[in-house]
Amino acid sequence: MKITAEQLRALQLKQVEALIEIDRVCRQHNLRYYLAYGTLLGALRHKGFIPWDDDLDIMMPRKNYEMLLQNGPQWIGEGFFLQNYRTTPECSCQITELRVDGTVMKQRSSQSLNMHHGVFIDILPMDYISSNLFKRSVDRFVLRALMTMCYAKFGSYPTKNPLFALMGKLLSTLFSMRTLRNMTEKLSMKYEKKPTGMVCAPLSPYALCTATKDVLSEDFFGEPTEVEFEGHSFYAPNNPDAILRQIYGEYMQFPPEEKRKPTHHIVELLTELNPKTSSSCSS
Repeated sequence: MKITAEQLRALQLKQVEALIEIDRVCRQHNLRYYLAYGTLLGALRHKGFIPWDDDLDIMMPRKNYEMLLQNGPQWIGEGFFLQNYRTTPECSCQITELRVDGTVMKQRSSQSLNMHHGVFIDILPMDYISSNLFKRSVDRFVLRALMTMCYAKFGSYPTKNPLFALMGKLLSTLFSMRTLRNMTEKLSMKYEKKPTGMVCAPLSPYALCTATKDVLSEDFFGEPTEVEFEGHSFYAPNNPDAILRQIYGEYMQFPPEEKRKPTHHIVELLTELNPKTSSSCSS
């Protein structure tokens, strides 16, 4: 599906509605979150979305993330649905999404799954990771394999490495979905009780592509600071410049023209539906 500029902007504004709701919940219940990845870059460079961006990411320290998952159904307001594999068995990813009721944003990789397909933002758990490069590389290789197997169970292969995708497909037949998810979460939280000073979002799709750039000093985050994003104020890390330079390099420079495009392979998009015909979740 080719998305027009008007459709993309409508999608972005609907995602902002979801971010406003998460911000409300976190402030009300003293939970910490941070704008992350391209969303953080957009806040600093554009005071809003990167013009061609079609997603919105936030990170939450693991303890805050778990508290949100435990209480989210009671805390989240009407019109939104907090989705992950705990609330929706056919949700293929390991992270959490806040979906907007009465909308549709179907992606090619998950369009056939029995889940909420509304416009969403990603909520990524932030975990400690080994400060030793060798140990970290081994942990992340295993985690990438486990995540690839999880996706393979649903016929999706979020990796550009065909050999890794084939390995994931074959190995996924040896384990149940529950076993794979338990192993994945256990490994991602391996250092939860022994902080290392280094953190990342190990379950994010970005983690499938890199083992170095997104591993950051915990000191870069700290007490959240306020930044402007689409006319609203949201939480960001206290040293966003250091984070963005490590991940993106000279992030204030625009990428080449050919790279300025959405990345989510959307096959169906509706930012408004008749509420009488829409459903909050199909599972």
